[in-house]
Amino acid sequence: METQQSYVQILEGVSTNSIRQKELDKIPAFGLLNSVKRKRIVTYLQELQNYQLLKKEKKGFSLTPKGEAIRRLFEEESRRM
Repeated sequence: METQQSYVQILEGVSTNSIRQKELDKIPAFGLLNSVKRKRIVTYLQELQNYQLLKKEKKGFSLTPKGEAIRRLFEEESRRM
């Protein structure tokens, strides 16, 4: 699991040695929010927790059952396109 800082760096598209070694720079979310300020990305993560879509763990986050259901819906929809 990654830390919140790592998630923010991944979404920003920051290519640190640690991220490259773990090949996290190859996932689709890498750089997804590179035009958004860091402070706002942290706010987005907090809002996802408030909507009970993400659960903060000791290190990093996990999807809640509700978040997982929504992820599956998006995944199914993207296959139809």
